Amino acid sequence: MIPVCTAIEANRPDALCSRGAINVQLAPYGLTYKALLVRVEKRLAHGTQFLASYTYSHNVGANVGNGFSLENALANVGPSPNDVPHLLNVGGVVRLPLSLDLGFNFSFASAAPFTAFLGNIDFDGDGTTGDLLPGTTVNVFNRGLDRQDLARLVREFNARYGGRSDARGTPIPQLTLPTSYALGDNYHSLDIRISRSIPITGHSRATLLLEAFNVYNAANLSGFAGDLTSPGTFGQPVSRATQVFGSGGPRSIQLGARFAF
Repeated sequence: MIPVCTAIEANRPDALCSRGAINVQLAPYGLTYKALLVRVEKRLAHGTQFLASYTYSHNVGANVGNGFSLENALANVGPSPNDVPHLLNVGGVVRLPLSLDLGFNFSFASAAPFTAFLGNIDFDGDGTTGDLLPGTTVNVFNRGLDRQDLARLVREFNARYGGRSDARGTPIPQLTLPTSYALGDNYHSLDIRISRSIPITGHSRATLLLEAFNVYNAANLSGFAGDLTSPGTFGQPVSRATQVFGSGGPRSIQLGARFAF
């Protein structure tokens, strides 16, 4: 035990005492990442080449956020928010007639994991709210549980908890799932470039470019709300994967020219 400093000891740096609370910080998370990467590359005649890479991975461990308990900081175990089991990229360059080159790249990533929680409910009495829907773990949806499991767990919740109070005396509402909602969206985008190189004089040449990003205009939605006590926003996206000009954003086309000399 460290004794409390007296008034005289409080100003002495050599005094073996404490002037107040001693804060201790402990990282309340610990994640393990495991992955398998496969890559295939092939070069063909006339400048044609292809490259494909695929990653199968898991990023799992103790998380912070919804479900975190001050009574047991390392008990909130599940996939991390940025866990991506499947990641695929396929790209290549193909020589076309009229000295045109077609370059393309297709990207795909699994939907992010999803957590269903109750915004102002404290089941375990640890002083934190936003506890997980009973019967689930953090980020378990899209990683073992789906919409059918959610509907079943909501029915069980209403039968067991609806109309009662949590550990702090807060009334627990009956839950209602909205008519239309989603638990996430995967990411995919096809980008292409058509170019032609035109000799000018000597070592000088010009290259004309036509580039299109997210050709089929995939939505790539993100930020799906998980608070079951707010049925108006539950399962609704609030953003896209990216809003910048380029791959994955809203479909966009650009023209360009490059001169080399």
